Amino acid sequence: MISIADVVSDLVKTSPFLEEALTKNIISYSALSRELKPQIEKKLSKEIKRGAIVMALKRITQKLKLAKTSVKDINSIGDLTIRSNLTALTFVNSDTMAEKQRILFSRIENKKDMFVNLSQGIREITFIV
Repeated sequence: MISIADVVSDLVKTSPFLEEALTKNIISYSALSRELKPQIEKKLSKEIKRGAIVMALKRITQKLKLAKTSVKDINSIGDLTIRSNLTALTFVNSDTMAEKQRILFSRIENKKDMFVNLSQGIREITFIV
């Protein structure tokens, strides 16, 4: 069974402006609950109290603020290195691929300015060099 919080969350997620307003505390929970109440009641097919919507909005706002602060933490990681002139090479996986990887890595082992990124999937392997 779908809850009031689920419906409120869906309505907030569909409106980026509403999300932003909630995280910046520039919108009244009570006023917004009055605005959202008819939509929520229609989706739930029952009458609900505004207080339940207000509580759901407060909880969603807390989650949004936590998510936003974690993005700020990512931005404070530190230095980034940007590389240009990279080439992506993709090959079909085969029985000889492991040996070819060892040969490649042994050749570039002492080259400090060489960049190699390896991504292996189920059917293919990609080198970015």
